[in-house]
Amino acid sequence: MEHTYLRKDTGFSVQFATTDHKPSIYSLLEGVWSFAAILKGIKDKIWERVYPVGELPPVVQLWYDIGLLELVPSSTDESLVATLSSKGDAVFMMEDLLEYEFSMVNQQLDTDYQTDPEKYKKLRKALGDYSHVYLKELHIWLSDSIPRGSHILDFGGGEGKYLQSVLNAHFGKGTTGVLLDKAPSYAIKDSRVAPFVNVKQYNFTDNSFIEECKGRFKAIIISEVLHVMSPDRRVETYNQLWDLLAPDGLLFILEQHTNLRLDWRMYDMTEGGSCISLQDMIEEVHSVLPTAQLPLKEYIELPTHYGVMFEKKGENQ
Repeated sequence: MEHTYLRKDTGFSVQFATTDHKPSIYSLLEGVWSFAAILKGIKDKIWERVYPVGELPPVVQLWYDIGLLELVPSSTDESLVATLSSKGDAVFMMEDLLEYEFSMVNQQLDTDYQTDPEKYKKLRKALGDYSHVYLKELHIWLSDSIPRGSHILDFGGGEGKYLQSVLNAHFGKGTTGVLLDKAPSYAIKDSRVAPFVNVKQYNFTDNSFIEECKGRFKAIIISEVLHVMSPDRRVETYNQLWDLLAPDGLLFILEQHTNLRLDWRMYDMTEGGSCISLQDMIEEVHSVLPTAQLPLKEYIELPTHYGVMFEKKGENQ
């Protein structure tokens, strides 16, 4: 019996041959090798070549079958000219992310694995690339929801992908921001908005920034940071974010939906971190800051990610 599962984040469909409704081991292995074939195709730039009719290499065939590659007859001979489809072009932009994820399969099996700072920095950049291709709705939602002229905090924002999007959308409207991250080497690379951003390095166990900037921000973005933290650390962070918000300020929490890949990684590589579902996130925030103080204003759900918007009301008790 065969079952087809749609990968909502990419639109790819994968068929698993099953017995008693369980995927066979060979079907699971096929998925691993398909992932490797996608990465191999990027590295070999298979879209820059021509191929004999009826003699497609397996990697090229897979790219064609899942819609990453278009093959058209040559105008000069009996061959096929390969070009990237729009879907393939998007996947090509994800090379750094795919390479990192593929390397993590082996590293996840290594009990002595230690995080490589350079690889982690590369990952943060790759996630930024991913968000611009597959999470455009989140960028638009933030830009439309945050009032013009706001002072924005991007809390643990890496390269500030969402902050830069908002500042570009609000350009000339007086919107400014602070990019806060523990890594000292991040910088705003968009020269158009860089003058409107203050980049700060911050040790999240140090409260000096919190004390200095209490009530200063009309909007705070915290994107894919909370899943790295233990539940106790998240409670502390919610209270810090509350202190940093101005009256009637907006708090935006962006996270991935629960998934094995991220949950396993957090289980092995953090002290208590885990995926948090949309409903659990809302309930957890309100267990610390009740609805009267920080009511839910709205939320947005995408196939792989979600965003939640809260608005500061009342005082923290």
